[in-house]
Amino acid sequence: MTAHRVNATTNPAQHQVVRDALNNIFQYLPFLIELKPEERQSMTNYGEKNRSFVVKALAIAEQYPDILPRSFTPTG
Repeated sequence: MTAHRVNATTNPAQHQVVRDALNNIFQYLPFLIELKPEERQSMTNYGEKNRSFVVKALAIAEQYPDILPRSFTPTG
């Protein structure tokens, strides 16, 4: 059973502050997009099962930068 670890209440003024902050973030990051539920479900999740693949792929990309397009910069 899931344990509920957060027990908090907020008021309308706090909600407005958070909404304003999010609107400010979205203003400075106009490239963010909203994914539809089916798009989210089709995306591969990163977890412990595929962590070793990601680590190895990053190591190879750093060792052999010419195998990737020049516009791609691997960061670890």
